[in-house]
Amino acid sequence: MVFDGEVDVHYGFVHFRPQDEFPEGEPRAGQRNGLLGAQELRFLHVVTGLHTGRVSVRVETGDQAPGAPAPEWEDVVEASLTVELSDEPDPEWAGLSDVEPAGPPLYVLSTFQDAHDVAVLEPGTYRARWHGLGMDAGNAADVRSEADPDVERYLLQLWPAPWSPDAVLREGSETARCWHETARAQPAPPPSPGRAERHRLRQAERDRERLEFEEGHRAWLVQELWGGVAPRPELEALEGRASMLAAQDRALVDEVFDAPPQVQRRLAAWAARRACVDAGVEHLPEVVEALGALDSGRALDAAVWGDWARAFEVLNPPAPGGDDPQVTLGFSVITFGDDSPPPPVAPEATVVDAVTLAADEHPARAAIGAVDAVGRGHAGGPAFFAEVRGRLVPGVS
Repeated sequence: MVFDGEVDVHYGFVHFRPQDEFPEGEPRAGQRNGLLGAQELRFLHVVTGLHTGRVSVRVETGDQAPGAPAPEWEDVVEASLTVELSDEPDPEWAGLSDVEPAGPPLYVLSTFQDAHDVAVLEPGTYRARWHGLGMDAGNAADVRSEADPDVERYLLQLWPAPWSPDAVLREGSETARCWHETARAQPAPPPSPGRAERHRLRQAERDRERLEFEEGHRAWLVQELWGGVAPRPELEALEGRASMLAAQDRALVDEVFDAPPQVQRRLAAWAARRACVDAGVEHLPEVVEALGALDSGRALDAAVWGDWARAFEVLNPPAPGGDDPQVTLGFSVITFGDDSPPPPVAPEATVVDAVTLAADEHPARAAIGAVDAVGRGHAGGPAFFAEVRGRLVPGVS
């Protein structure tokens, strides 16, 4: 004996199932008996006479078949139960300390709100015999309160045995006869999937959900970052400021990307110079040297342009007769949640941004980055982008 107690039933059924799994199909359709449903692999679905209330259930396991049912039992049926290792944990959860690995499952007796641990069953095929006494009395009572006497009881016996069709060994109640007729009148469901097939189906479902998420995320990115027009793979792979320029002028980013490399280089250097002129710093020696490097394809002075703080010091020399720089670095507070455009970037910040981006080793990334930087500054806007388009023509310097 592995369980002997009362189970609180609702709607007149009890499940014998692995602890963390639940049946989904029609358990008794197509069987000879209608009391012990075993059409779904790994599950037993048993019927009681009582609709709602507590019924007495005893569960016994053995190494071999028991003898003939005792005469006291009015209804006796049998069916085969296949027990498998518990399912492997989802790969996304595997490895967590509270996720159990696959192993022999713990079987429970359960109803809607009640579950009782019964026994850990080793994988294999078992024969299950369900005995019932008082089904008609339970059916007539329908509901049993705490004060009512027990009018029906059941016994479930399990032992290892090869699979065989279900059978009715004894039929003594009108309730059991009705359930048998109901089961026989229904077509049998398709075979329940085994462990390997369930794993394949779960993996297919995870793949489908992941694909749906990726497609949805992709659509969101295209709408939010690319104005609803998906970029070509080469443009998307460019990274850098491509999506940022697309947010300012979706068509322009494609036009700059399609320009010849020499045009892209000239455009990057021009945009950097435009930022310097707008900030009024084009005369500073370090800026003159940097613009010359961009024009000739030389590397920037890393001691200046490789450090934002140092670059700002260069762009903001001390005022005549004083030690403090003319411009002070500070913070801007950006409020999210409205549709108002962000404030223009400080001209000195635009210079550092445009110059460093224009020096990128990839011509298209350099041009797109520098144009985006200036477009976000005081000199940006439709007029600036129109001027950019005019400089995309080969030969225009």
